Amino acid sequence: MSSSVCDKLCLQYQYLGGSLNWLAHTTHPDISTVVCLVAQHQSNPSPGHLDAAFYVVNYLSHTKTLGIYFKSSKRPNLESFFHFPVPPKILSMSDAI
Repeated sequence: MSSSVCDKLCLQYQYLGGSLNWLAHTTHPDISTVVCLVAQHQSNPSPGHLDAAFYVVNYLSHTKTLGIYFKSSKRPNLESFFHFPVPPKILSMSDAI
């Protein structure tokens, strides 16, 4: 692979990885593990790595209507709303008080 093709691939991969990292930290903690795996190849990505990163983007575009909504009030209980099919038994956790 020529240097200019590699540079273009590296820059595109790093840009996409940074964008996915921002999403993982702000709105999509569900992609944190795969973003960590994507970040491991920032300095020397292959076209397959770029395809994998775009697969995550495809996942995000197809799940944009799914999510969890948390609502806080003056009551000490935390209320939540699920907008996707929920298994019969679910455990909700939070590290914030």
